[in-house]
Amino acid sequence: LEVSQIARTLAKIFRLNEDLCETLSLAHDLGHTPFGHAGEEALNECMKKKGGFDHNIQTIRIVTLLENRYYNFQGLNLSIETIDGLVKHNGPIYDIRNLNNILGKNFFKKKINFEKSPSLEAQVASISDDIAYNSHDLEDGLKSNLFKLSDLKNIPVLNKIVLKHKKKQKRYSIDIIIRQIIRETINEMVSDVIETTKKNLKKNKISSLNDVYNAKKQIVTFSYKMKKFDNQIKSFLK
Repeated sequence: LEVSQIARTLAKIFRLNEDLCETLSLAHDLGHTPFGHAGEEALNECMKKKGGFDHNIQTIRIVTLLENRYYNFQGLNLSIETIDGLVKHNGPIYDIRNLNNILGKNFFKKKINFEKSPSLEAQVASISDDIAYNSHDLEDGLKSNLFKLSDLKNIPVLNKIVLKHKKKQKRYSIDIIIRQIIRETINEMVSDVIETTKKNLKKNKISSLNDVYNAKKQIVTFSYKMKKFDNQIKSFLK
């Protein structure tokens, strides 16, 4: 839900298909196992003889095979743009052996071009996931006292935000201060994505859907500075 809220904001700004952004945001992690990545590793070990386990491929299985709502076919009857976005939300796929092992050869009936870039909607959903993941885990960690505000002083971007709001501790409860810090962190990251993506659209001369698919690099990205922050916060939270 948090991912879809961020994705819809970005979709509005860039006049993208909001419904597609929301669908990809809500559906892209359906294949996650209980116990997070530890569960995925355990299942992968169990399923070695059947091609292994991959949560992204499990998402595709859920929406195309396992969820049955119609008389005449399996799955949810999703548009090809949705399937394409779910398959490639992390970028083009150059090695499809894993997909073939688990789903079977030509499962997509040649309708997906794996080596082309994903749609802007899929890229928006992916970066919104990064933003929501960071802010959600940050809030959880602070609220459960796994770490304190003072532990964040060496993380760029975050240190300035924390310093600004820590001064308000005499007037407001720590819960409200944490909420404000999280909100401002999300805002900083979203604003950075907007500015950087505008530059990327111009730089790569993107004016049609084909230009998006043929682009050699991701269009919806963080700036170098924010990417560094993204990596540092992920490393800290882990």
